[in-house]
Amino acid sequence: MASATRQKARDARIDLLDVSWSGFKRMLKVRGERRSPRIWYLDGRLTLVSPSMPHERSARRLGIFVMEVSTGLEMPCTPIGATTLSRDDLNVAVEGDENFYLAHAEQMVGKTGLDLNVDPPPDLAIEVVVTHGAKRAMEIYRRLGVPEVWVCSRSRLRFFRLGEDRAYTETPLSVAFPFLSSAEVFSWINQPHSVIESHWVLRLRAWVRDELAPRVRGEERRDGE
Repeated sequence: MASATRQKARDARIDLLDVSWSGFKRMLKVRGERRSPRIWYLDGRLTLVSPSMPHERSARRLGIFVMEVSTGLEMPCTPIGATTLSRDDLNVAVEGDENFYLAHAEQMVGKTGLDLNVDPPPDLAIEVVVTHGAKRAMEIYRRLGVPEVWVCSRSRLRFFRLGEDRAYTETPLSVAFPFLSSAEVFSWINQPHSVIESHWVLRLRAWVRDELAPRVRGEERRDGE
């Protein structure tokens, strides 16, 4: 029974080599509108990932966290979930766990499709890693020019910012939310799932209203002095 439980907690992953761009597009068509498996493509290597429950729970909490903070602080935010991010000229594609337009939120209002040859990349991408690393996904995000990536494992959350040298550097504070540290965000994401999730959301919402918003307003006043 224990081994069966561990098996259920693992992400299922398949890697296919020497896949053409047209082969990647055919795989997308076969998969259709289903959320799983997620598909990554990098230089002819196609990866199919079926997320586990722990993976999806953490990803969902991170997405809710970003939305609650943005809403509570009245910051522009346009979520696009796991929308496929792709550029055939760069030979890359990725379906991350959560993606957000923040600085470019208004630019994306009303759009029903995404063309990264014309549209800007998301301002924030979130990757949850349970049984696989994020190295390949980070390379895809780098080529696409995503300014910030959050990588969450079972033990920690890491923030990465894209520098002028087109490389990611880990940073303790978020680019999009400079008043938040990775440790503080992880303290919320890592709370036990032993309570009803809607109760967790209510606690988060109260914290944003009663603690985070006054803190941010205080910082803004000091910066304006």
